[in-house]
Amino acid sequence: MVLPKRGVKDVLSGCFAGVVGTCIGHPLDTVKVRLQTQSHYRGALDCFLSVVKNEGVRSLYRGMGSPLVSLTILNMLSFSVYGQLKVKLQEWNQAFVLLAQEDPRLTTTNSSSSDLPYFLAGAGVGAIATFLSTPFEMVKVQLQLDNVALKQYRGTFHCAKELVKLHGPKILYNGFSVNMFREVVFCTVYFGCYEQLKHALNQYFGPTADGKDHARAILIAGGTSGVAAGFANFPLDVIKANLQGQPVTRAFYAERRGFREVVRACWARGGVRAFFSGLGPSTLRSAFVSSTRFSAYEFAFSFLSSLEEDGHR
Repeated sequence: MVLPKRGVKDVLSGCFAGVVGTCIGHPLDTVKVRLQTQSHYRGALDCFLSVVKNEGVRSLYRGMGSPLVSLTILNMLSFSVYGQLKVKLQEWNQAFVLLAQEDPRLTTTNSSSSDLPYFLAGAGVGAIATFLSTPFEMVKVQLQLDNVALKQYRGTFHCAKELVKLHGPKILYNGFSVNMFREVVFCTVYFGCYEQLKHALNQYFGPTADGKDHARAILIAGGTSGVAAGFANFPLDVIKANLQGQPVTRAFYAERRGFREVVRACWARGGVRAFFSGLGPSTLRSAFVSSTRFSAYEFAFSFLSSLEEDGHR
């Protein structure tokens, strides 16, 4: 039996987490994107019911193929990179403890910064992920806004093919800069808050019989970190959705609105509130998806670790 090593376990666990999170969260993501880009809905519930009534339940899952592939790959990448960084950070923290025993000043001047690398690692993951997420986000948003009246695309691959046919591969990177800022903000808060909250909750709930993390700690920390990260990057998400949601025609580059034009248009549509349109379903989605994603990751990692332990016996 080939035993799964740390990197392989991170990759497989991240893959499982990506599939679970996408299947649960995509309908709410569709509602969020509609609210961010279309002003005729009275709210999240009205949008949800309107889409189901006029376009069918399946419309809530339009464009899921793109994030199902992209988020699965992104989760594999993110959790793998982050998992490896965590091991290094634990080694550095242990070395720091040894140094602190020799120099008491270190415990007061540097101990508070011991969690900073988690936030920095998250930022690094976000920056790397942007190169992969931007094309998939572009296709996903185009499909989510392709309603019954338009019906330009038959699915994920057809959409990508048609976009590239019109303007080449560069069209898939429309909104890249905003998306990078969005990903960095999200991942910084997402991973940093999760680590801190999980540690604090494990201490609050007390030690477990098997020495593992409390399931409640993972659920609460995952959901809370997802909501916090989603709120932190939400205005950027609105801007990205409006940049990528513009109709792609042959005259796209001559007619498209840039960053400033999109910001002005959003502001004219509703002031500050326009940059938080769709926050309700997004918050609900973040709580569900993040708690289940981290739980799925931790469950899969624990399962693979148990297989590894059995293989040693």
